[in-house]
Amino acid sequence: MDNLDLQLLRDSLLAAVREDVGAGDITSHATIPANARATGRYTTKQTVVVAGVPVIREIMRLVDSDLQFDAIASDGCSVATGAVLAEVHGSARSILAVERTSLNLLQRMCGIATLTHQYVDRIAGTRTRIVDTRKTAPGLRVLDKYAVSCGGGMNHRMGLFDGVLIKNNHLIFHPSVAHAIQEARRKGIGRVYAVEVIDALADQRRPKPASEKLGKNDIGQTNQPITGKELTANVHAGLTKLIDPPSQRRVGNTEISSQLLTGKRDHHVLHECVKQRVEFSVHRIIRQ
Repeated sequence: MDNLDLQLLRDSLLAAVREDVGAGDITSHATIPANARATGRYTTKQTVVVAGVPVIREIMRLVDSDLQFDAIASDGCSVATGAVLAEVHGSARSILAVERTSLNLLQRMCGIATLTHQYVDRIAGTRTRIVDTRKTAPGLRVLDKYAVSCGGGMNHRMGLFDGVLIKNNHLIFHPSVAHAIQEARRKGIGRVYAVEVIDALADQRRPKPASEKLGKNDIGQTNQPITGKELTANVHAGLTKLIDPPSQRRVGNTEISSQLLTGKRDHHVLHECVKQRVEFSVHRIIRQ
């Protein structure tokens, strides 16, 4: 998934903003003049693989089309601590209204991309590839999978409709794995086939009849999250695609905090947690 169709995400992004803003940002309306202008800046506080910049651009556009958004970093690139990812200019109230929603999505997507990239690096030089799953946050599947691709991982099926994945709950209706595979192929669906293996390492070492062997486009999926040590073991076992690294289920968001900077002196309003590592700052524009 190299590109995002932002039009398809419009309803999801608006719902995310409405969840936070509701009837309006009462604090900003009470403390910030309606004509106040500002610049918001997204800055990393750790080395990250970038994912989600087009998403926050779209959020800004949906909330206030007069906001000017400048992307500085591109999705998929690795940036160091202190790098500026993007800036937004315009109404201070509008910028603060979308601050938390945009930060939350950017944190999550950069976190997934960064951890995925770590796993991709670990298997560099092998035939194995890291592939994602459907174990995503409800409503955020497209964004989660896009973030995996930004980190160098591969996208598997989007849902139940676009690929066959034979799991334990399917195998109970068949006398053997071979029979289940044969039935799937006989139906001629013609899409990627995969068989879940409870212990990928043991499964690869177990002799199989020809009818049970996976084809070149088939995938062996582990049933448990893969740790770094297990990743190496499965690569040595010969699996060419490993599904379900912890990049989606156990990801930690990249660090994001907010600071408000005004003209003559800086007021820092920091919203930090252990998992957040990108900084968002708002600079007030004072008209002379």
